[in-house]
Amino acid sequence: MSRGRFGIFPSWGLPQKLSRIIGVNKAREVSLTAMPLTAEKAEKWGLVNHVVQDNELLKKSREIAEAIIRNNQDLVLRYKSVINDGLQLDLGHALALEKKSRCSACAYPASRIRKYNWSVKAIRRKTTGTGRMQYLRHLPRRFKSNFREGTQAAPRSKGAAASS
Repeated sequence: MSRGRFGIFPSWGLPQKLSRIIGVNKAREVSLTAMPLTAEKAEKWGLVNHVVQDNELLKKSREIAEAIIRNNQDLVLRYKSVINDGLQLDLGHALALEKKSRCSACAYPASRIRKYNWSVKAIRRKTTGTGRMQYLRHLPRRFKSNFREGTQAAPRSKGAAASS
């Protein structure tokens, strides 16, 4: 981190990213003193994930890549997107983004989940004597007859009328 010695101001986002990764005080110390960082210290501070010898670098890189490839690639791409996009948001919005992505990953579109009226369900109870299931009276008509208001019910066939 010897930019300060040469009078080079980092305009590629390093001061902002560094302070978010290692904390403001450590970022100030590293940037203002222009002290060199050892690999062990960089790993301890969270700037690098692994420290390996030169001859083990390719082996470790392939090991990590193979671990990623073994996973569902749709999920890997979605996860990367949620992490990267979430860093640009505050926690509340990032959690909402994660929830939206989770719903789409499970093949339940978030818009359909939001539109469904979860408080109104077809509640059934057994009637005495007949053993048949009947809907309670307070349910809206569209749930009783399996059609929406303003539409026509399908005509019953003779077999359906006899079984009712």
